Amino acid sequence: MGARLAALPQKQRHLQVSTVLRELASEHAKDDVLLLDNIELLFDRSLHLNPLDTLKRHAHARRVVAAWPGEFSDGRLTYAALGHPEHQDHGTAGWVPFELE
Repeated sequence: MGARLAALPQKQRHLQVSTVLRELASEHAKDDVLLLDNIELLFDRSLHLNPLDTLKRHAHARRVVAAWPGEFSDGRLTYAALGHPEHQDHGTAGWVPFELE
């Protein structure tokens, strides 16, 4: 995804990110399951995305399994420390947590 977005002018990236992600999902989903890892780019503030909402939207078309690059604790999914510009904090509404140890 990063390579495809890098080919676009900076001002166009946030407008095209959903299309690029949808195209990549269609190309790489196997047996109607989309496995995602290394999703840190979705947190880039210049893309104007809510990463969890983006993953949920893709889950309407197929099952999505994503490795969240943050923490799951006390029923909350977080990314980055409080006060960090990319900080995210989400409850479990609309998704099923699956934790590997």
